[in-house]
Amino acid sequence: MGLQLIVTLREALQHSLDELNRINAAHNCVRPDVTCTLMKALALLPPIPNASEVERAIVGRLVTDLLAAGYRITVNDGEEDVVKTSNDPNTIFKALASTDSDTLEVFNPAAEKRHSFVVLVWGNETDVISDYGVSLEPVIAAANALANELEAA
Repeated sequence: MGLQLIVTLREALQHSLDELNRINAAHNCVRPDVTCTLMKALALLPPIPNASEVERAIVGRLVTDLLAAGYRITVNDGEEDVVKTSNDPNTIFKALASTDSDTLEVFNPAAEKRHSFVVLVWGNETDVISDYGVSLEPVIAAANALANELEAA
């Protein structure tokens, strides 16, 4: 899939999700089926600069699943926290891959403290998820399965 097509699809999906959220708020209703479908589609096309399509797909799934499980994420680029305890996927995605590696510090909002971590090494393609706290294994199982599937392809 060409980069311009990916960018266009992502913009169209994001516009649709924004419009759905606006309508839901105006009418005090929620369409979880449609919202979930749009969020899953957006996760397949995350706007991660400097990452390959394979890495975008895997990390998109990872971040989406962590956020869906209720976690908040801090992105550390090896020098500083560039995003702090966010649950906004676009903010998180845009902060990734500006250096050779990023550490996602995963916070449990109920406890207001760091729960675990995920280390991402850019350029490793299907091995972009380099290390993680074992407590996150159930949550990131789908991202790991996707990495294995893409590696076998």
